[in-house]
Amino acid sequence: MAKTKKSSGKAKAPKAPLENTPLLNGLQPGESSDVLRRLLDRHPELLSEAEAVSRSVLGAVSFESIAGELEDSIRRLDMDDINGRAGSHSWGYTEPTEAAWELLEEAVAPFVEDMKRYLGLGLDDEAFEVCKGIVFGLYQCHDESGDEFLSWAGDFLAEASGSAVDDWIGARRQGPTSGASKANRARQLREFVMEHVPDWQWISRKAVGRRHVRLAKMKGESVVRAETAAKATRPKRGLTAASRKALKVLMKKRWAAKRGAPLSG
Repeated sequence: MAKTKKSSGKAKAPKAPLENTPLLNGLQPGESSDVLRRLLDRHPELLSEAEAVSRSVLGAVSFESIAGELEDSIRRLDMDDINGRAGSHSWGYTEPTEAAWELLEEAVAPFVEDMKRYLGLGLDDEAFEVCKGIVFGLYQCHDESGDEFLSWAGDFLAEASGSAVDDWIGARRQGPTSGASKANRARQLREFVMEHVPDWQWISRKAVGRRHVRLAKMKGESVVRAETAAKATRPKRGLTAASRKALKVLMKKRWAAKRGAPLSG
């Protein structure tokens, strides 16, 4: 007697015939959002399922993919981009270093906004992945001594990484996260730094410095020493204000020499 295959008891959901929905396939993102809102207005019983699908979509993020996208965005920048922005304009003179920083800030900004969006939605794990991706993507570019574009950027890569971590720590401190969870996040940050960005150990000290400030305030102690320790968490090779000013002067001279233009002032 032939054996019959037992049914699992679960009916397979029919696949949506997307090939028969040319209008849906042709919708723009904004139009798709409008259709979804109207559909949920008419069928509120689908709200919980839509929420679950949304969480699944937003949760499909990894720091490696974020880092790769950011690194690609940075490496696409070249001297032509600086040439198109630096120099004299109707509103004044833009130094090459300033132009390089602006271009890099524009490349990083979408990723920082994504991290803040995840934080605002309460998706702390996903926000942490984006934060790690920003740091790792910038780190991948930090030792490019032969990259002419990045040579104009000074210490942007390290400072932008520190800023992203500050944003993540700051937003996380304002939420209802428990003390144990916060300690776990600090540990995860340390482990990430040690494994993936070992030359930037100062990043992991940011969380420790902020924690000391928070504990000092809770105990009613003076926070001056704790705040000083927190502020000391800066790039090991970070530039002082005086060094940055001197660098700008040197870069301006170098830029003038390249363009064959006389220096003003």
